[in-house]
This record gives sequence, structure tokens and C-alpha cells, in this order.
Amino acid sequence: MTWKLAVRNILGLLAVPGAYVKYLRGYDVVYFNSSALCFYGLMVKIFSPKTRVIYHVREPLLNNGWGAVIRAALRRSADYVIAISKNEMANLRVPDVPGEVAYNYVHSNEYPPQRGNSLHRRDSKVQADNFVVGYFARVDIKNGINDFLEIARRFEEDSTVAFCIYGHTGHETGQVQELIVSAGPNVHVYPMVFDVPENLGDLDLLLVPFRAPHFSRSVIEAAMLGVPSIIYDIVSVNETVKDGETGFVVPLGDVAAMGDRLAQLKANPELQARLSANARKFAIENFSERNYRQIRDAIHAQTSAQT
Repeated sequence: MTWKLAVRNILGLLAVPGAYVKYLRGYDVVYFNSSALCFYGLMVKIFSPKTRVIYHVREPLLNNGWGAVIRAALRRSADYVIAISKNEMANLRVPDVPGEVAYNYVHSNEYPPQRGNSLHRRDSKVQADNFVVGYFARVDIKNGINDFLEIARRFEEDSTVAFCIYGHTGHETGQVQELIVSAGPNVHVYPMVFDVPENLGDLDLLLVPFRAPHFSRSVIEAAMLGVPSIIYDIVSVNETVKDGETGFVVPLGDVAAMGDRLAQLKANPELQARLSANARKFAIENFSERNYRQIRDAIHAQTSAQT
């Protein structure tokens, strides 16, 4: 943590008592949508110990001093925790606090299975019958952009495969910029887009070469659209794909295996169709708004009954 961030956190703590008096008094249950709000939860427990406090944890806590402080505050104030993945839940390290995993969700009606033509309309180099492979994330080494481009180089001689990168800002590091500039003619680069279903649904395959634990929203969005993904086997991400059923999971850093799975999928339309249908079904069962609300409402009802 930088000293500037430390000062901001300390100044923020000074506002906690006033926030309690103004906003948090008089409730039976208080729901915080981030573990970073744990000091407000502590204030609730100090002045209103019968109030039930729920935290929705959306990010893994850091393994440093600040993370230890937040964990201590959670242990003293949380009556229940909701985590967006099994990894985030385990990372909390608060075994005495009851909790449940409620995955991030996608509105299924806004992400219908489709194969659009947004790319084809604006980029004549991407042909209508191309097998379109996408990268949908911040363009960064930690997110595996170098691995994605290495796979693209492997398929340079195959004019039927197009690789599309979404998330380019022009402000990436020099190393990343060099990688993009040196990419072959089968690679097409786009900025972040707001019409996510239209563009993500245009893909035949999403490559997710993330090298750090990260619950990838793009994977569950793609699955809801019926687009399979290939991922590395790292925690959090590996909760979003069922290997061989909704996509493929390969060993971390095994670029060759990721490329092999891509080639296998491209050569087998029946496999594409099966993974696509399974991905949509898996997303509805695990990452839909209905599934999330059922879990959330059950937790709220259970906690309210204990007041």
C-alpha cells in the first residue's frame, strides 16, 4: 500500500462515526456490498450489537497488513458473508463466520445465444465465415496478452481464423504496445466496447489466458451467449468453465495446449455446438440473476429471522 492510500484510508475512518449516526442506525439487518466497508460494520456492532451485519465480498483480500486488519474487522462484525467465488470465500479466512458463495450474475434476457455480425460490418478483414477467437479484458501481461498473441502467430497461415482483441486503450506498457504492433495480419485490435453482448456474441471462442486469480466476468458473459472459453487452470477462473463440457481448462502457462484445444474446436463443428449449448445451460444454472437472487434472498430471510 502506498502512503497516499494509507492516508486516504485513515481519513476515511474519521468519517465512520458520523456515517453511522446519519445512515446506519435503527436497522435490524445491514448489508454491505464490499469487505472494505468493514469499519462501518464494526461501528454498527459497537452501538447496536443486535443488528445483523452481512458482507458481500467481491474481491480477494490482500495478504498484507491491510488485509489482516480487514480480516480482523470481519471476524468481529460479520454475522454472514457472501462471496463471489469459492476462492474469495477461502481467502477471507474467517472460518467461524457462516457464509455462502453467490456467483456474479448475468441477465440472461440481455445475453441471448447469438452469432452477430458487428465485427464483420466494421472490419472487412474479418470474413463472415471466419472462426473468430476473442480476448476480452484489459490488455496486460498478467492477463496473458503475450500468450494470446503467441497462439495467433501459430495460426497466421490459416486465413480462416481471426483473432480479435478487445480492451486496447493506447496507454499500455511499452512491452504490451510492442507486442501489439508486431502482431500478424490475423490479429485485429479494438477498444473496450459498451455493446458487450453484440461483440462478445460474435465470437466462436473466447481465449482467457489469465495468469493471476481473477473471477472473469467475460467468461460467464460468453457462456450465457453460448460462446465456449479456453482458460488456464487457476483459482476463481476455473470455477467458470467445466473442462470438456462448456469449454476447456489447460495447465497454467501451457500455450501449446491452449492452441491445440483451439484447433480441435475449430475442426469439429459438432463439438462447437455441444460446448455452446452446455455453456449456456451452465451459465443459466450458476450465473443467472435468478440463481443469485434466490441465494441472496434466502440469506437475508435467514439473517432477518435471527434478529
